[in-house]
Amino acid sequence: MKIFKYQILVILVIILASCQKEDVDLYDYKNSNSSSSKIDANVKNGRFVFSSREDFESTMEQLKQENVEVIGNNLEGYYEKGFRSHKPIVSPKNELLKEQL
Repeated sequence: MKIFKYQILVILVIILASCQKEDVDLYDYKNSNSSSSKIDANVKNGRFVFSSREDFESTMEQLKQENVEVIGNNLEGYYEKGFRSHKPIVSPKNELLKEQL
């Protein structure tokens, strides 16, 4: 009976270790794909202005799949151009921008 419990424990450890490795790979894959996306909009009177509704919808879909840090990095240039959000999204590394907003 002790051997059976030991075998179950070893199998569980192997499964958990393999799942952790897989999550890291998926995270790296997501970050490599998401860095290519960019917000295609102009800033007018502190708001985003999109050229069409389709551009707005595609941008929103891209942003929903992004990491918060990547979104913050993309928005930094727009904050400098005068864009203001009700809830600013900034990169955790950029403390100066957080203080300004």
